[in-house]
Amino acid sequence: MKKEKLYLEDVFDVDWDKVKIKFNQINPEGKNPLEIWKQNPEEINNNWLFWENDKNRFQTGDIAICLIKMSHDRWLLTTVKEITKVLPIKNGIHYEGQELKEYRPYFGRLIIQFHKSFMSIIRKANTLRNQIEVLELLPENYNGDKFPGYNKVHLSWYQLQHILDCKKDDWIQALAHQKGVYLITDSKTGNLYVGSASGNQEGLLQRWEQYIKNGHGGNKELKQLSFDYIQRHFHYTLLENYNFNTDEKIIKDREDWWKTVLATRKHGYNKN
Repeated sequence: MKKEKLYLEDVFDVDWDKVKIKFNQINPEGKNPLEIWKQNPEEINNNWLFWENDKNRFQTGDIAICLIKMSHDRWLLTTVKEITKVLPIKNGIHYEGQELKEYRPYFGRLIIQFHKSFMSIIRKANTLRNQIEVLELLPENYNGDKFPGYNKVHLSWYQLQHILDCKKDDWIQALAHQKGVYLITDSKTGNLYVGSASGNQEGLLQRWEQYIKNGHGGNKELKQLSFDYIQRHFHYTLLENYNFNTDEKIIKDREDWWKTVLATRKHGYNKN
C-alpha cells in the first residue's frame, strides 16, 4: 500500500494565521546554524530566531517556527515559540518568546522537506503548511551524520569539531586506523592546502585533531590566518586513504602529486 505523505499542518494544531516560519541558513559570515545548534541550541533558538534589523516581521501573539537547513531541501525543526514581547532594539534581539512545551518532543528530531525558492528568511506559514513535507522523526536528537565511507569525507571545521567533541565512535574508529592524503579548502578565497598523515603512529584522527585545536596544524601559511577565520571558512576532504602498513614514502609521493595537480604551491597555502 502506498504510504500517505505527512505535512507540517498534520503535526501542529495551531492557528495558522498567527504562524510564521524562519528559515535559517548559512549567513554571509559563513556561520552554519546547524553546527552552531549542535554546540549551543539556544544560540539558534533565541539569538538567531529573534534577531531583527529595522523590521517588525513578528508581532506579539505570533507563533514562530524555527527551521535550520541540513542539506539541499532538508530542514530540522529546533523550536516553536510564541512571541510575548517586541523589544525596542534594532540590529539585535528584537523579541522575547515562550517555548510551546507541547511540541518539545519534535525539537531536534523532526526533519522536513521543502524547496525554498524565495529570498525572504521569514514567511507566513498559512501558504506553506500543506507544502512542507514531514520526512522523519528521529529516535533522538540529531547529532550529525554517520560515517559515509572514506570516499565521501567532506567536513566543515564545525562538523569536524562536533565529531571529535562528541567522540562519534564510527568516525573516530575510521579516522584513527587510516593514514591518508587530504585537502583543506578555504571556501571564501578558493585557496587549497594539501596535507598528509603518513607517520607510523600518526593517523588521520591525530592529524585532524591538531586543526581543531589550533586551526593551523603547524603550517606556516595557515598560521597567518586567524583561528576565527579558519573556523568559519575551512573544509576538510579526504583524497586518498591507506592502511597503517603503507610505507610513508608512498603517501608522501602521493601528497606531492596532488600538490602539483592542484597547483597548491602557486595558488594555495602549500609552500613546499
